[in-house]
Amino acid sequence: MKNTFLLVIFEAMKKMLSLLFCCYLLFVHNACVQSQTVDVEAFQKGLQNKNAQFLDVRSAEEFASGHIKGAMLATIQDGEEFNRRINALDKNKPVYVYCLSGGRSKRAAAILRKEGFAEVNELEGGITAWRAEGKEVEGNNNTVQITPAAYQEMLKAATYVLVDIGAPWCPPCRKMEPVYKKMQQQFSNKIHFIKVDGGVQTLIIQDQQVLHMPTFILYKEGKEVWRAEGILEEQEMEAAIKKQIN
Repeated sequence: MKNTFLLVIFEAMKKMLSLLFCCYLLFVHNACVQSQTVDVEAFQKGLQNKNAQFLDVRSAEEFASGHIKGAMLATIQDGEEFNRRINALDKNKPVYVYCLSGGRSKRAAAILRKEGFAEVNELEGGITAWRAEGKEVEGNNNTVQITPAAYQEMLKAATYVLVDIGAPWCPPCRKMEPVYKKMQQQFSNKIHFIKVDGGVQTLIIQDQQVLHMPTFILYKEGKEVWRAEGILEEQEMEAAIKKQIN
């Protein structure tokens, strides 16, 4: 009877140890393929690694407007293309992935992790942060850059100037377009409105420290008095503007 009891306890302990060991292996596996977010400097250091692989997961239009040298286009919104591109990568070599500001690269990194890539690094803030740090991009070399000095001259057009820094291919920018137009209609007699293509105007992105698109900046006599990023409700934007100009 005693031996039977001891045998039952022994078998239970074996099962428990086996379960704990499986959990440990799962933890180790997840830790090994854990995605991590890196800043601009760390991402740039990755460019010096000959074994590193770089993915730009934005659209082809965004890629053409300027991309990090050595990056391969793998549009996350086109699942078939994305899978085809990552299938050509080496899962044992580090992968560096970026998008506009970090949202799409996070989705891409999750897929890469699920597929078993050993090291996945996401660029914090995306290429917007990269541009803001003054780092070089390839493509769109024919675009005339607005210099900080020229930008300041633009702000002299009126007492109040509202600048919209966005891009035609930026989904949040497109969503804000109707709101921006309503602001133009409502405040046309008090505010001068300017649109800046943040996808190509690297100098302005850097000079004004723009990290997300769209970014709206309201100036009074050339000095910034209000700034907002991303999607805003019409009433929210209207109230913020009225607070500054009244």
